[in-house]
Amino acid sequence: MPWEIPDNGRPCTSGSASVARSSSLPTPTPTLSPEKEISLFIYDDAAEPGWDIQVNSGQGEIDLSSKSVVHNGRFAIEASMDSWASFAMWTKPLNTSQFLYLEFYINGGSQGGQRINVLAFSEGVVLTNLETSNYTGARILPPGKWLMVRIPVEDLDPNNDPVTGFVIENHSDDPAPTFYVDDIRFVGA
Repeated sequence: MPWEIPDNGRPCTSGSASVARSSSLPTPTPTLSPEKEISLFIYDDAAEPGWDIQVNSGQGEIDLSSKSVVHNGRFAIEASMDSWASFAMWTKPLNTSQFLYLEFYINGGSQGGQRINVLAFSEGVVLTNLETSNYTGARILPPGKWLMVRIPVEDLDPNNDPVTGFVIENHSDDPAPTFYVDDIRFVGA
């Protein structure tokens, strides 16, 4: 399969994934989804191998195995965030150029009203800070409804830097009512 990642510590060539080895996390590996597109899942009922999902200490709570409101599968991420709080997904440096979008589904829970941003990081440096409203058409999350967030990679990582993580942030001075996130993945052609 052309998406295998060699175990020699060097970046792949000829259109394959390019991942530098720099931590103890396993290397995320893209797979061919049933829709015949390349996908690299970050969260699909659990954090996928090579990804570590965590809340900022003392700034909120997440449940990675919530059964309360699920888009697909058995579980979703349930998040309750203080003002400007976030949860993060970390990995080894990842070349995102083989993908078209970062895609996930988000639900405003029973109350809705949240303003959510996505921040991309490369080795601790913020690459972008994007409002999900620019990709959903909804300024705030509606209650009880799943919205697809599909962020083009050129928006997320405009300089094609190696991405090491993402943050989903409550972009507000007020605490965010409980919301849900599911089916987080990169999508390629």
